[in-house]
Amino acid sequence: LVGFAVRVKPSAATADYDCEYSGYFQSGATIGPLRNGAPCRSTVANDPLEGIQVRLLKRTFAAASVAPDASAVAAPTETESDTAANRARRHSGRPQPPGTARRPARRP
Repeated sequence: LVGFAVRVKPSAATADYDCEYSGYFQSGATIGPLRNGAPCRSTVANDPLEGIQVRLLKRTFAAASVAPDASAVAAPTETESDTAANRARRHSGRPQPPGTARRPARRP
C-alpha cells in the first residue's frame, strides 16, 4: 500500500465532522495532515505506507473561529489556577508525599 484517503460517509449525523489524517512512510516521510478524501501519498516513488493517524474533528464554523477581543477573555477560575499551581509543584523537583503520585494527563 503506497497511499490512502479517508472521508466520512455523508449523512445528517456526520454533517458536523471533518476527517483529518496523516501517513508515515518507510522512507521516514510523514505526509499530512490532510482532510476529507485528499490522497495521502509519499513524495518518494513506491514508498510503502507504515502507519496512519486518523482524527474525526467537530467542524468549527466561521463565527466560532473569530478570535475574541482581549477584554472578553475570562480570567482563569480558581480551579484552573489551582491546577496550574499543582502542576508547577509536581514538576518542581521536590518529592511528592506517599500516595499522591498521579499518572500524567493524556495528550490529545
